[in-house]
Amino acid sequence: MAIGTIKELAERAGVSWTTVSLVFQGSSRISEQTRENVLRIAREINYVPNLAARQLRRGKSRIKNIGLLVNDLSNPFYAMMVHSAEKAASKRGYEILVADTQWNSDKELAELENMVQFRVDGLAACMSEANPRSIELLERFPAPFVVMDTVPDAYTGPYVANDVSAASRLATQHLIDVGCQRIVYFGGDESTRSFSAFRKITDEFTKTLKNNGRWFDDKSVYQAGLTIDAGRAAMKEILQIVPDIDGLFCANTLCAMGAMDTAAKRGIKIGSQLAVMGIDDLDICTLDCISLTAIRQPYEQLTEIAMDMLIKSIDTGSKLNLKMSLQPELVVRNSTNRNR
Repeated sequence: MAIGTIKELAERAGVSWTTVSLVFQGSSRISEQTRENVLRIAREINYVPNLAARQLRRGKSRIKNIGLLVNDLSNPFYAMMVHSAEKAASKRGYEILVADTQWNSDKELAELENMVQFRVDGLAACMSEANPRSIELLERFPAPFVVMDTVPDAYTGPYVANDVSAASRLATQHLIDVGCQRIVYFGGDESTRSFSAFRKITDEFTKTLKNNGRWFDDKSVYQAGLTIDAGRAAMKEILQIVPDIDGLFCANTLCAMGAMDTAAKRGIKIGSQLAVMGIDDLDICTLDCISLTAIRQPYEQLTEIAMDMLIKSIDTGSKLNLKMSLQPELVVRNSTNRNR
C-alpha cells in the first residue's frame, strides 16, 4: 500500500489541509470528533505527516539525510557500524539520523514511522524482524532503503549482510578442530530465538556438530543473551547442566566475555580446559588479558557498500538493486589454545 497524501486525507475527511496539519500538531482548536475522524482515515490510507516540509516552512534549511536503524547502541558492534556509516555518508554530503530500536518490535515500527514522517532521503536498517509490520512498512518506504547486517526471511528487498551461516560453521568447526568434545552454543535470549539470524546460526552449529560426529542434544543450545551479564549468568547455569563442557561458541563478544569471567572465577582455565569464542571481534578481544578467538564480521566494508549504493540511488533516482552477503573471517587467539 502506498503512502497517502495530505490532499487525499483532507478530501476523504471533508476538512481543509490546515485542519489536517493542526490535528497532527495536537492543536486544541480541533474538536475531538474531527481529530478522531482524521486519524482514523490517516491510518486507512497510510498517511504520515511530512515533518521535513514543516521544518522548511519554519525557515530551517533542508539537509540531505539518511535514517539509520540499529538494534542496540549499547553494543559496541552497532556503535562501530554507526561510526562507519556516518563517515561514509559525510564524505558524500549526507547527515545520519540514528535510531536505537533496542531489539523492541514496537519501538522498531515507531522509529520507521518517524523516518517516514521526517521524509529522510534514504534509509539503512538493521532489522530485529520481530514485527512483520516493520518489514511491510519498510518495503513500501517512499525513499530508497537497504537492510544491513542480517536479512529477515520475509524480506525481499535490497541488502548488504553478514553471512551468519558461514560464521557459525567457521566457529563450530574451529572448536572441533582444536579437540573439543562437549560444545555448547550461547544464543540470544528467548525473545530472539525465532529471528532468522539466530536460527541460521543454530542450524549451522547443529549441522556441523552432527557432520563431525560430536555430541549434540537439547543441552547443546542455550538461550543466553547478548550482554556480559547474560554471559556470566548463562555460564553459571550451563556448568550445572553440562559440567564437562570443553567448548563454548557465543553469539557475540560481550556474551563470550561474561562467560569467560564466570569460568575463570570457578578456576577453569580458558583455552586449555574450556575453549571459548564469539562473533563480532571487537577491539577489546585483542587485549592480552582477554585474547578472545572470534569471527570477524566486516562491518566497515558492509556499511561503506550500503551507504555508497544507497546514496547513488538517491542522487541518480535509480532503483537500488543490491543483494550482497559478505564472508566472515576466523581470528584465532588464546581463548581456544588447547595447549596453554
